[in-house]
Order: sequence, then structure tokens, then C-alpha cells
Amino acid sequence: MTSTSRTLLATAEAQSQAQAEGTQETFQVLCEAALSKHHNLNLLDTVFKAFLMTNVFRGQNYQLRDLFLVKSRRYFKFEHMSIPYLATVFTVEGHDADWLNIKLCNDGFEYLAKPGKPISRHCSDKWVSLPPGNVLPYFTSTVAAAKPYFSSARVFYNVHECRLDMKFFPKDTNTTPAMIVTYEPGYPYMDEEAEEGLLP
Repeated sequence: MTSTSRTLLATAEAQSQAQAEGTQETFQVLCEAALSKHHNLNLLDTVFKAFLMTNVFRGQNYQLRDLFLVKSRRYFKFEHMSIPYLATVFTVEGHDADWLNIKLCNDGFEYLAKPGKPISRHCSDKWVSLPPGNVLPYFTSTVAAAKPYFSSARVFYNVHECRLDMKFFPKDTNTTPAMIVTYEPGYPYMDEEAEEGLLP
């Protein structure tokens, strides 16, 4: 390799490193934006933690391993910051594995554009794939719950649909389904607050 080639290669590597560091720095600034604006990924992590701790289906609390057995669509009541919500849990048979789906409210999380690799999914080209190494540190409770059963994860983000998907891949596909946790807009569950009357 000539000295000119080495110089060009070193310059390209330096530019690539600077770009990566810039992307990571931008991502970190966005994730650490003011909590008053509800733009902090830790907020979503607290939603998942609250779901595991407080979820109830027909009087029973389900731990994560219990949710692996849920097949048909079920609605779990749970509380986040003392506000009741409904989570949707079901399993679909994918071409590569069974997928446990857990759909949670984002509790007012404010979506802002984030740097990431553009990707097309769910009939939309507005998704980006986020580096798990940048995202997962904000999801300490989620990772702690998932780590005994899952070995890796992917993170997808769509600012236009106000949605964040986390896909987890199991250590043992014979005993554990793959899992996708979705955060999307939702509303408190207030049906039980309505007045109830006897039928005439």
C-alpha cells in the first residue's frame, strides 16, 4: 500500500469514526431531552416494568415466563403512575418462529426524529433501525426481565406513527417464543369508572 493510499484510508476511517460518534452523540442528546417534554426512553422502560408488576388478567398477575403461554388475544389491565391502562397480549405464528406480541401505551412519550438506518416494514418506509447498543441502556428493567430468556434484540422507530418496536430473539426457540414489545399512543382505561345500573 502506498503512502497516499494509507493517507486516504486513514482519512476515510477518521471521517467514518467521527460520523459514528456524531450520530451517537446526537442520539444521546435526543434521549436525554427534558423529562417535562416526555421525551426520554426511560419513560418507556418504566411502562414495561409497571406492566410486569401490576398486570392482571381475570384476577391473576402474569410474569414474563407466564406470558409465553398466551396464544389468543388477551387484554391485561395494569397501572403506570397510578393510572390504569389496558395492554394487548397475543402470539402469532410467524414464518420463522412464534412471536409473542405485547402492545403497551407510551404514556405520553413524545416522538422526535432520530438518526438511524432507514428501513421499510409494515408497508411503510418511515421506519428507522436504531443501534441496540445506544437504546438498550435506557431500558434497564426491560433488559433485566428479558435477559434470562433472550440473547439479542433489534429496535425499530417510526416518528410518523409514534411507535417504537423492540424485537427480542430467544436463547432456546424450543421453549421460548420470540417477543416484540410495541409502544404506541394509548389512553387510560376508564370503563370501570362509568356508572352501572341494573337492567329494568
